[in-house]
Amino acid sequence: MKSFKRFLIEMSIIDARKVFGFKTKFTEKELKSKYRKLSSENHPDKGGSTEAMQSINVAYELLKKGTSTQVIDSDGNEVDWHKKWNDTAVIIRDDLIKNLDIDAYSDYFESIFKEPFTAKVEKIYPDNSEIKQMNSGFRPQSVHNVFYDVSFSNKDNTKVFQLGLSVYIANLMKKSKGLGASDTTYPMGVHTFAYIDSRKVKITSRDYTNTTKKNVFVKPATVFPKTKIVNKKKPAFKKASMLSALKAEIQADRSGDFYYVPTGEENKYIGISRMTMMGSALWSINGVYEKNERGTRYIKSKEETMKFISFTETENFLDILRTVKTYSLKDSIKLLNTEYKKLVNG
Repeated sequence: MKSFKRFLIEMSIIDARKVFGFKTKFTEKELKSKYRKLSSENHPDKGGSTEAMQSINVAYELLKKGTSTQVIDSDGNEVDWHKKWNDTAVIIRDDLIKNLDIDAYSDYFESIFKEPFTAKVEKIYPDNSEIKQMNSGFRPQSVHNVFYDVSFSNKDNTKVFQLGLSVYIANLMKKSKGLGASDTTYPMGVHTFAYIDSRKVKITSRDYTNTTKKNVFVKPATVFPKTKIVNKKKPAFKKASMLSALKAEIQADRSGDFYYVPTGEENKYIGISRMTMMGSALWSINGVYEKNERGTRYIKSKEETMKFISFTETENFLDILRTVKTYSLKDSIKLLNTEYKKLVNG
């Protein structure tokens, strides 16, 4: 595991007051007088320590300038607060990428389901361009969280697993020694998602947990226990399963309450949205959509139109959407209208 290149001292105004022994307000004259006294007592040349002297200097600068936070390195040099956080984020990001054994996860799922799985990096934050942008400009910004998300799926996306690792940088700036420990790593958030044969599978009660254990990187069974993902009894098809199917298998884009289901035709999508009526969940077909030239939002097509129809939230409707993904737009519209007439006519 990588560790911090330099030891950080991070001090607040409250900490600085404690160093100087100030419990109430103080004057500039009292601050200078106390500083000279503490410097004399703790100077390395007079038997004091370098660390104590550094703390005194940082506290003095904080109280003198009224600054909220000051950071220095082991050589006693002031460093840029934002850049230090961002440098730490890069170390953590690269560490997550290096240590997560993606092949071990793929092999684990393949051994259970007896079919090939493909791994895909879904998210890396921050990347180098984002770091560069944050360090520059009139008002530099700092990274507060690092994210590394990877998905594992079979050929037809009927089995999809996602692992997301996140690290809160502020915790590390306060407890830097965690990075260098031999048996633990830094505190990480572990996000999980599992979708198996039309059903969302809960791995933990909230699909999120915290850990400092290294086995998350190399032992998939500790994150996705076999007892959780191999279930002989198929649960009822509910909202969570439908939403998971749209995300993992259908790979529909979401914008607010709308989902855009891709057809087999380039840049042609069927817009759908969920609603409830008389206690029953329904999915409305809202029309044909296309992405704008920049690919940033969906626009309702003026050329292709279709009637407003709706389907109950069932696995049968999911099967229809599976077919829509492979059909041309014309055949998709025909299929939806045909299936709707079957429902209406009973």
